[in-house]
Amino acid sequence: MSSVNDIPNGWVETNLGKLGRVITGKTPSKNNPNDWGNNIDFITPSEIDNISKYIFNTPRKLSQQGFDRFSRMILPSNSVIVTCIGSDMGKVVMNKNQALTNQQINSIAIGDEYNNDYVFYLLKNAYRVLRRNAEGSGSTMPILNKSSFESLAFIIPEDIKEQEAIANILTVFDDKIENLQAQNKTLEQTAQTIFKEWYGKYQNKNEIPQDMTLGSLDDFISELESGKRPKGGVGQFMDGIPSVGAENVKNLGVYDFSKTKYVPEEFFNKMSSGIVKDYDILIYKDGGTPGTFIPHFTIVGEGFPFSRFCINEHVFRIQPKFEYQRFYLYGWLDSYYCRKLLQNIGGKAAIPGINSSDLREIEMLIPSEESLKHFHKVVQPMYKKLLINSRNINTLQKTRDTLLPKLVSGKLRVNGFKN
Repeated sequence: MSSVNDIPNGWVETNLGKLGRVITGKTPSKNNPNDWGNNIDFITPSEIDNISKYIFNTPRKLSQQGFDRFSRMILPSNSVIVTCIGSDMGKVVMNKNQALTNQQINSIAIGDEYNNDYVFYLLKNAYRVLRRNAEGSGSTMPILNKSSFESLAFIIPEDIKEQEAIANILTVFDDKIENLQAQNKTLEQTAQTIFKEWYGKYQNKNEIPQDMTLGSLDDFISELESGKRPKGGVGQFMDGIPSVGAENVKNLGVYDFSKTKYVPEEFFNKMSSGIVKDYDILIYKDGGTPGTFIPHFTIVGEGFPFSRFCINEHVFRIQPKFEYQRFYLYGWLDSYYCRKLLQNIGGKAAIPGINSSDLREIEMLIPSEESLKHFHKVVQPMYKKLLINSRNINTLQKTRDTLLPKLVSGKLRVNGFKN
């Protein structure tokens, strides 16, 4: 709660329950399989990446029957969705289409007298408030139930036009971020399509052209290593040199900077392995649920995610023998064949994961040097642009996140609304 003296002129204190209808979701029962279909998005915390402003086209959807059964919980488009349990607490997103969430999410169907985007940014800035008001600590799963969520108090502009003006400033950044993300998706899909058209069609060994041979990944690999962490872990360090772990090897051009850990400069300078080079391929090495291993690969470079950093012992870095092999090697690792193979190998380990021998022994189609150089020339600009876009996305996010707390607290007023 804020004191009266803390409230800017023209702003009022209110709670979330007054901003609209608060809705807690629910997961359809397995006993009603016909509730599932292709109509309405079903959202869980795992689908919310905490990077994108909007969510749509989720993997699971409801049927019309499911829509009818859960009609009271269906969110109208542009509702503000907040994860309210466990380690996922505090992720915020808006739905582009009607949707149902699971029970770990509280959402607000915003009333007409408030600006949807402003409420989104208000809660985007409320991570600490949400965590502080959650029930449970220590070994108990923290949770923010509906009544506690509704009662959370904030100060907001009384005039919806000021809400809109603040939201418009922040939305400019998110629109640019969304455009760059869309560009990256197109660039990645184009590079994947070219790889499949050139090399992915040769599934049967008898179909391999004369200018290609069968070998293994080891034929391409010049450097393959993992990193390490200081004794006692990295939780004790608040700054230094970034150390990337398996949790941040997910998708190409995507990095969650909120999860960054660090090692001291002195430790970094003494590392004999695990120092990342430009255009390294990073591979998720181990971790996850026993019996399940989901491979992840990415390429780093052009200052993304950092110009100078290292990896820990749960990540591999790979450099090929020649630069022109770089993107072919990534394409092969990212192929359906390789993913399924590593998924099977990694899932059988006592601790889900893969080792360096698993990677080196992967069977690989080896094109001619001329073909590899041609492929490199075609796709290299795509990967370079994707990484530069990703670096620019990070810059936009940092600028937005610097402005965000000042604007939603009234410390920075929009022209025309100053006292």
